[in-house]
Amino acid sequence: GGFVPWRRAVQWHIAQPAPIAPLLDLLTWTCGQRNWGYRLRFGVLQIDKTDFAVIAAAMQVHAI
Repeated sequence: GGFVPWRRAVQWHIAQPAPIAPLLDLLTWTCGQRNWGYRLRFGVLQIDKTDFAVIAAAMQVHAI
């Protein structure tokens, strides 16, 4: 009764799966971090434009 979940606006693109291991030294939020996945526990992580571009390239996304 009355519960309305909040949703973030998301734009989906066709992409390919990409392994994270080759990206760990390239991303600012994972570089040098032993427990880099810890930051993902909280559900929302702001990713800067440079990291976003690295991830998009690894996933072969061209529409960004």
